[in-house]
Amino acid sequence: FGDVDNRLSKEIIRIEQGSTTPLGWSYLWNIGPSDIYRDRSSAGDTACIHCHTNGNTGILQKVVDLPLTESSEISWRWCIHQLALSIAVEFDNGRDITYYWSSTLAFETGYDCPLPNWKGKEYHVVVRSGEQGLGQWQNERRNLYKDYQRYMGEPPARIKKVWLIANSVFQRNNASCDYSDIVLHHDNETHQVL
Repeated sequence: FGDVDNRLSKEIIRIEQGSTTPLGWSYLWNIGPSDIYRDRSSAGDTACIHCHTNGNTGILQKVVDLPLTESSEISWRWCIHQLALSIAVEFDNGRDITYYWSSTLAFETGYDCPLPNWKGKEYHVVVRSGEQGLGQWQNERRNLYKDYQRYMGEPPARIKKVWLIANSVFQRNNASCDYSDIVLHHDNETHQVL
């Protein structure tokens, strides 16, 4: 009886606040919308997307259209407070490479996604390992062409999307991260994603 664990109050607040989807981004259609991502400014008023997941999942995407060449790179900053989040790049062949911070796997470990519907589509690469540095802003930069070639084979022609991925369904826990300064680099040009 009554508002058990404030569930009704929380749902009213969620409905009243409306969509929290950051401008220019959308949720992956077959996973569906969520309210786990929202705009936030980081130190120095830098544009930032905050994600908080609690036993659920969400994939946020931004459309891009750039050639994939030997000079193609992605750089980003993130501050992960609790693990289970990643950033990915989708290519014109429908595959994506997902960069994440692992609690135990070694740096540069790579493997095909173990989920049946994602196997052969998504490839995971560890860019950080362990707990040192959690809760602090970290800078990352990866050469997309070389990583695709090393882990997945012959690189495709184009970069199509950037994804932010949160999945705490399996662990049934909380995960939290701030993303900022996501940039795609091509030859001597930069393309600001966030």
